[in-house]
Parts: sequence; C-alpha cells; structure tokens
Amino acid sequence: MLEFLPGLDASVEDLLKKDKPRSEEEVLKLEDVFYCAHNAVRSAQIGLTTSVPKDFHPVRDGGGIR
Repeated sequence: MLEFLPGLDASVEDLLKKDKPRSEEEVLKLEDVFYCAHNAVRSAQIGLTTSVPKDFHPVRDGGGIR
C-alpha cells in the first residue's frame, strides 16, 4: 500500500492530484491477481497443493493475507 501513497501525511486531495483513476479493465485485472494470490496462500495454509514458491511458509509468509 505504501507504494501508492505519496506520504503518510498526505491528504485525499493530495492523492487525487497525484494520479488519475485506473480504468475498469485495469482494476478487474488487479482484482484477479489479488484473488489468485489470496487463494494460493489460503490453499497452502490448509495443506493443499498450490503455486506458492517452494520456500514459502504458509504462516510466516502468508500471515498478511486476510
């Protein structure tokens, strides 16, 4: 998230001036990437075969996924 923010003290107005809204197509693609990443982590956490990296630890590395 911090990658998209100009600074922690930024206002909403600052954010709106900085960037233009993403297209609907771009938002849908990003939503799909997020869903796939979330699903891979959850699957790894419950012991299913998934596409996470071989050194991925489902608790240590996946704890940030909610």
